Amino acid sequence: MLPQQISEKRIQELDDNLVCVFTGLSRNANDFLARHKSAIPGKREILLEMRDQPDVAQKLLESGDFEVFGKEPDRAWSLKKKVSPNVTTP
Repeated sequence: MLPQQISEKRIQELDDNLVCVFTGLSRNANDFLARHKSAIPGKREILLEMRDQPDVAQKLLESGDFEVFGKEPDRAWSLKKKVSPNVTTP
């Protein structure tokens, strides 16, 4: 993805609407990726939808639709879980 030109006003609006939370949980990415990779065959439609997410996010940022933009991480998480249920921590 190339750097995007988003106005300072939009960046400030986004900053005013963000909350970042650290859970303190960690896991080994290599273990996860090995399990996730084996689940990929047969998931083409989901992967194509995941591929398009950055473009959708960019349009939402440019338009200032932060309510819908804020729902995108949940949508991404749901798609990842459809590829592999191992994406979530038990």
